[in-house]
Formats: sequence, structure tokens, C-alpha cells
Amino acid sequence: MTDEQQRTIPLSYVALPFAPDYVHDFIARSLQHRAEASESVRDALNSAIADSISVDGFKDASKASPHQLVDDVFHELVHGNRRLAAGVLRAWTESHEDLRDLVTRHLTESKMPADGPDLKERVFHSAWPRAEWLREIEAIVENRDDLDEEDVGMMLCCVSGRLPTAGDARAAIESPTLLGWLDRLRELPHDAPEWVDVEEFTEAVYRIADEKATERDSLQSEALAELLSGIRADFDAELRYLGIDLSSWEQKVDEVPWSVSGTLTLAKELRDNLARYRPIRPQADSRDAEAARAVERLERESEILDIVQTWETSETPPQDPDDEPPADGPDAPAEVESPTEEQPAPSDDAPDAVEPDPTVSKDEHEAALGELDRLRRQAESMRAENARLAQSSSDLESDKRALDDERSDLKGELSRSRAMEETWRRSYVDARAAGTDAPSEPTQPPAGVNEAVALAEQSFPDRLVFALNSKSDRNSQFQKPNEVFEALAWLATVYHERRTSPGTRPDFDLLLRESCSGWSFKTGQTEVTTEQFDEWYSTTVDGKPYELGPHLGKGNSRDPKSTIRIAFAWD
Repeated sequence: MTDEQQRTIPLSYVALPFAPDYVHDFIARSLQHRAEASESVRDALNSAIADSISVDGFKDASKASPHQLVDDVFHELVHGNRRLAAGVLRAWTESHEDLRDLVTRHLTESKMPADGPDLKERVFHSAWPRAEWLREIEAIVENRDDLDEEDVGMMLCCVSGRLPTAGDARAAIESPTLLGWLDRLRELPHDAPEWVDVEEFTEAVYRIADEKATERDSLQSEALAELLSGIRADFDAELRYLGIDLSSWEQKVDEVPWSVSGTLTLAKELRDNLARYRPIRPQADSRDAEAARAVERLERESEILDIVQTWETSETPPQDPDDEPPADGPDAPAEVESPTEEQPAPSDDAPDAVEPDPTVSKDEHEAALGELDRLRRQAESMRAENARLAQSSSDLESDKRALDDERSDLKGELSRSRAMEETWRRSYVDARAAGTDAPSEPTQPPAGVNEAVALAEQSFPDRLVFALNSKSDRNSQFQKPNEVFEALAWLATVYHERRTSPGTRPDFDLLLRESCSGWSFKTGQTEVTTEQFDEWYSTTVDGKPYELGPHLGKGNSRDPKSTIRIAFAWD
């Protein structure tokens, strides 16, 4: 394994390989399963919801309906809530038992790990190269119209305990042309206009790749048909002698798991071996020569038949003994249940039946059987309770670690927030050293974006002018208004100071990221964007129009709770 594959990955990253719409649906199905879920799975998920989410009208958020929770759960996953991610994964996996068994069987037969993620530490064991993950999805859904590819991809993550990542794409590329394109893209600055069209460019590359793949498959299919026809014409006698019928290769090539390319390779090997076999097939002129030729002939025949056997065995996978139908007859069972934790397998040395003791009365015998049955049920109940208590203990330990992590994160956030406040306050004081009093620090964080804007207007009246256009939303749902205030304070202090200092060419994106974690700075929009969405990127102050090109932002989703953009103009 590479270092990339060996490192653990937080369970909360499970949403990254999938489209946001699918992640919402995946979360909704997990939440809906709670009513039918096992007790430990239901309790773990509800406890994580109750401790992570607040819903208006509910003292305990876990009592809310799935549609009231799905957006908040999505937000928590995106922002790294491992405990909630573990609860959602367990519920979803339990609700798709048939798919879980199918994927487990596939991974086991492929000799790939199928031991699931580490729920105690709430991490995936390792990374999974995305190309390999996609190949496994394709192998499972092949000829299965009843399977959803994204569900199969999610179950592969849940069963294997690995999460697909992009990895080092360059390591798998040999083409100098493609590597040159990658280098040219990497050299582009972050604000280059080309990045606006990067998604469309990627889609175009995929379309071209699909077209070329179709063209390549078509040409290989034609080459395979021509090759098989040539083998039949050139080696008809040898094929008939060895009992090889190539018509099945031509008729069923589309049904076998091999790709056309793989079948073409086998056909070429068959042709080459037949060419070497033809001269030694006739009997030699002398007994000694025939003795040596017979050995070589046998070896060559074995190689040819091995090639045919390889193709035939790839046509139909060997049947699992467990999948064989029960034997016919009156004693054949209609259904066989494998032992489970709730129904332990009988011991090998247990008697097939309890023979009554002739010295014991019938009533005493029946009473003893009843007592034995009661003790068995009691033992089963105690085993189940022991398992539940063990799981609860494990969950409590995990919860404690999660709380410790959360407390550490909160301390770090508090320290960062205080340092940020001090940074902008001092910058502002220095900038107004002429004698104007510096604004006092806010006594409490703003409750919403509207309050954050109002506080910024009050704190920096000579630096910031707010002129919202028709597309602005002062009542934005963004859930971290204190960060909005910090970003506006950064504009009024750090940005203002650099813009008014002659001769400087600062990296504003780097400066913003150093001051406001997770935020980014863009220098402007493309001309196409501003023309198409003029009402978004323009405003008017005292009759003077302004184009709002530069902007600050955080988040990349369509969820207003976690994503915001602040466009502005410098006057």
C-alpha cells in the first residue's frame, strides 16, 4: 500500500465521493430506518442527533421527523461530526441487508478486505484509489438493473472500511502530452479566468474519453472477429482434432466478464500456439524422434486446451456451494438458517434427541423439559443483554472521546476568535492613530448575519459602506455570523491597510486565510459572468454605479447554512 492508502480517514468524510443530492437521500433513508432499526443502532443515532442538532419546537432533536433533520445532519457531516457520521452509516447499512450481503460476498471472493470501518475510532481504515473503487462498482452492477450505482459505491465504503480518494493522479499517467497539460493547468494562478470553465472542460474530457472508448471497442471487436475467422480457416484440422469450437467465442463474446481486449489477447495466444503445434502433430519418421515429439506435442496440446479452459471458465463463474438448490426428496429442508448470535449453533457433541429415562414419570419428564427450555431462553436473553451492555459501554467510551475532541476544538476556536478580534482591533487602532477612538470590542457575538452587518457598520463607519442590491440577503441563514463580522473587519483593516500602502502587491487570499480560517478571496468575476448576472454583481451608491467584482466567501455547496459570498467594490 502507498502512504496515501495506509492513513486513516474520518468517517465524516463519507460524503466527499458522492453528489450532494445523493448524500441528502442517503441521510434521509438512514433517518427513516430508525423506527425499524435494532436498539443499539437506533440509540446511537438518536443520541448523536440529540447532542449535535437543535430543532425549533423540540427539546430533543432526535424526536423530529427525517425531513426536519436531513439538512442539519448533512451540515454536521460536512463539518466533521464523526459521531453522527458513524450513527448514519450504521443505520443505512443495517437498512440495506441484501446489498450488504452482496457486496460482502463480492469483496470476499475478490480477496479484498470486508471488515468495515473502525466504528470505535470513527475512521475508515485507509484510502481507496478512486479508479479501483469505480471498477468494483462496475463489476457488481454489471447485468444488474435492480442496483443503484451510488448505493453500491456507498456500501463498498461501508463494508470494506475504505474511502475512495483521488490520490496522486500523475503517478498513474504515462503520456507526456497529458502530463504537460496538467503542468500547464497547475501553473495557472488561482484567479485565472480558465477556472470558471473547469467543470465544463472536465465534462468535455469525459465525453471525448467515452467516444474514444466506444471507437476503440468497436475496432477491437472487428479485429477479434477477423482473428477468429482466420484461426478457423488456417487451423481447421487442428481445431477439429482437439475438439475446439470457435463459434462459441464469436457468439458469446459479449456475455463473458472478459473485456474484448482480454478475449483478443487469448485468441492471439491460441493462434500462436496452434502455429507451433501444427508441425509436431503428425507422427515423426522414427521411433526415437516420435518419443521426443510426443512429449512436446502433449505439452503444446495442454497449453492450447488451457487457453480454451481459461476462456470457458471466465464465461460462467464457478457456483458457490452455498447457492446450490437443496436435494430433492421428502427429507430435503425447504429453508436452512445459518446460526446467528440470537440462535446459537448446536454443539457437535449434543444428542440429536433427549431420550426419556424409564424411571422418571411422564409429568416429571415434561416438567424437566419445560425447565430446560426456560433456562435456554434465559441464557439467550442474558447473552443478548451482555452484548447490548458491551455495545453501550463501547458507545459511551466513544462518546467521551468525541466530547473530549469537541472540547479541544472549542478551546481552539475560542483562542482563534479572540486572537482574530485582537488582530483587527489593533489594526484599526493603528490606522486611526490620528486621535479617533477605536471601536470597542463586541460584548457578545452577533446572533445572525443581519446583526454581524449592523455591528460592522457601527464599528467601521469610515471604512465600510453597505449598499445591498436586489439579490442580497441580509437575513442569510449562514450559521456562523461571527465569521461574517470577522471577514468584514478584515476588509476594514487588513485589506484597507494594504490597498492604501503604495508599492505593495499582497496575496489577499493568503492574508484572508491566515485571519479567517476556511475563507477565500477572489479578485473578480469573468466578463461573461458579470454580463449574464449583472444584477448580482452591481449596485449603486448615491447615484454612482459600482461593479462588484472582488468577493470573500466560505463553503462550496448550495446550502445557505454553510456557504456565503460577500461581493464588494473598492472606492
